[in-house]
Amino acid sequence: MATAKKSASKSKKSASKPARAVTKRTRPAPDTPLAAYELRVEVSAADRAGWTAAAAALPDAEVKYATPFSVLMAESVDVAKFARARWSPVVDEKTKAVVVPGLASVGAAAQPYAAAATLHAGTAQEILVLYALTQEAQTRALLSATSTGGAVHPRFEAETLASDLSAAAESYLDDGIEDDGDARLRAVRDAHANDARTDATLASALFDYAALVESLLPGIDGYADVTAAWITRARALVAALRVAPKGGAGTTRADTDLLDTRNRLATLLARRLRAVRAKAGFVFRAYPAVVREVTSAYERRRRSASRAKKRAAPTPA
Repeated sequence: MATAKKSASKSKKSASKPARAVTKRTRPAPDTPLAAYELRVEVSAADRAGWTAAAAALPDAEVKYATPFSVLMAESVDVAKFARARWSPVVDEKTKAVVVPGLASVGAAAQPYAAAATLHAGTAQEILVLYALTQEAQTRALLSATSTGGAVHPRFEAETLASDLSAAAESYLDDGIEDDGDARLRAVRDAHANDARTDATLASALFDYAALVESLLPGIDGYADVTAAWITRARALVAALRVAPKGGAGTTRADTDLLDTRNRLATLLARRLRAVRAKAGFVFRAYPAVVREVTSAYERRRRSASRAKKRAAPTPA
């Protein structure tokens, strides 16, 4: 763990001194083998109905998540493992004293299938169920997004890439500095807020978000997993969308409905990841190694890039 070197150096310094309480900010925390927590889930009919209804009830303006879809899915199971492993405090067997606190100390009552996320004993299970449902929705959308020739229709990849470009721009510009980039982001977001759900409007939105991200180069290149190749791919998909077989209005609407369902479930999932991380940041504030267990690697890179951007910003005259 990251605390191993700190603990070793600390023991050398204190070897010749009387024992004393370790300061609050540097308490070592026992290792927790998160990989040992085998989390399996079977989605019940009640869970499927409850979460589907909750997702459908979300206002359109609230359907969003701050990280690329692939990052959200990759980090979900680890957060669920953390929530379960760190729910109860670590207690000394002899003294019965709390060695490391647990998330249960800030837990709330469960609210089944709530749009708002609260931290409770079943949050880990909620994350797993929503992960499974979101993955199912992703797969259904992928398998349905085919043209009459059997190839995957470009609208599926285009929808995902548009979402990722939008999330990347919002995350990169969320640094407390109001500049031209923020104004451009608002302009693009407002321009497509009420788009009809067609291939033509998707192509237009994808084109604009690619142009927005391009305007943030070179700074955004290498921000988390963003590369200039995203822009090149976006423009290829825009061209493909404009010549792709329509497959009938019903097919187009069915495909976009499936993608919308995926995004709504992903929104509910992302809210629970944020809730776990926010509470963990407070509960384990004296245990940085524990906080790091649940911190998003994507967000760490984001914050690092944000700090670099602030350092590079010109000083006001």
